[in-house]
Amino acid sequence: SCISATVLIVISVIFLPNIIQIGMKNTYIDETGKEIEYEESFWTGKRKITIDGVLLEAVDKKSFNYNQNTYKVKGNILFGVKLIGENEIIIVPKLKVWEYILIMLPLILVFIGGATGAIIGMLFAIVIATKLRKAKNIIIKILFSLAMTGLAYLVWYIFAITILVALYS
Repeated sequence: SCISATVLIVISVIFLPNIIQIGMKNTYIDETGKEIEYEESFWTGKRKITIDGVLLEAVDKKSFNYNQNTYKVKGNILFGVKLIGENEIIIVPKLKVWEYILIMLPLILVFIGGATGAIIGMLFAIVIATKLRKAKNIIIKILFSLAMTGLAYLVWYIFAITILVALYS
């Protein structure tokens, strides 16, 4: 059981920084050559937008001012983001159906792993969702998602075995 606990601690130390920093930063260049950078925190929902390096002033959670124009943000990092101002710009495109399926794979732990499985499944689903946005290659997306799903099940299994050993020793 000491080995199981050690493995869990090592896995937590490796993945905790990635889980804490989950968010999305995306850069888009519009037809006029303006560079628009969009950043959103997964945990707080806080958004930052810069146009040509100038940080836009937040009016509220979804509205920003720039050069006496108001821009509205529609959507979020999981379902896609549009910036609506003079025209509509898709900053973060929607994920495809198969990408949502890959995100859902670790969530099966919700049904077979109880509360612990739900927490582990959610954390790994968040990691997968974030990394799917950054990867461009389809094969890498699939392999990464399957590897993270397998790791989620392994972490849950080691955790469950550790608890069982502790209870029945």
